[in-house]
Amino acid sequence: MTKINSTKRQYKILSGSAIPKEYIEKSHELDEILYESEDTSPVEKCLNWYAEEVIACINIMPLTEKYYTKIRNGEYKDTYLPTEAILKYDKIGYYDLYVSSVAINPKNNDVLLLRELIDFVAGRLIEFSERGILCRRIMAEAVSKKGMRLCEIMGMEEVKNLNNISNTYEAKLMPPKFKTPTEKVKELYRIYKIISEVFIKPE
Repeated sequence: MTKINSTKRQYKILSGSAIPKEYIEKSHELDEILYESEDTSPVEKCLNWYAEEVIACINIMPLTEKYYTKIRNGEYKDTYLPTEAILKYDKIGYYDLYVSSVAINPKNNDVLLLRELIDFVAGRLIEFSERGILCRRIMAEAVSKKGMRLCEIMGMEEVKNLNNISNTYEAKLMPPKFKTPTEKVKELYRIYKIISEVFIKPE
């Protein structure tokens, strides 16, 4: 996310191939401001996955069931994820999502910005559903009190694991079991509820 006009609080969200290389580097700088070193991947690895001021970023990736389960059970730290653990949205079916980080520059930490990030994610999931790409569940590791609060706002429940590496939260999307803090999220909930009850039953 980049800031366009600081007085009117207008923002622009970029995704996919629209993100320039230098923005990835700036997003990594945000992670370094907000997270401990052991909770961030090297910027070179981010670039291999491959202005205006970058003021926020959210990293969400579809993982293979194997690696999703490893992280959920506290057996694996996401900074060591190999590229084969991350899927592409190129096939009709079900996906498990992992939120690796949500970073907002403290100088621009306002509610409007956070709502726009949430709505952007909800909008993408709605677009994906129209292509038969559906998400069964979403998981996040909260490394700060603000992160824990965000998970709770979205209705995510804490996952208890044996290793207790960090505070891990999860929400089921199919059938939907999450809170709806914005109108866009309410729309996502409605669509996923219809799909779950009428059209498709996930395995």
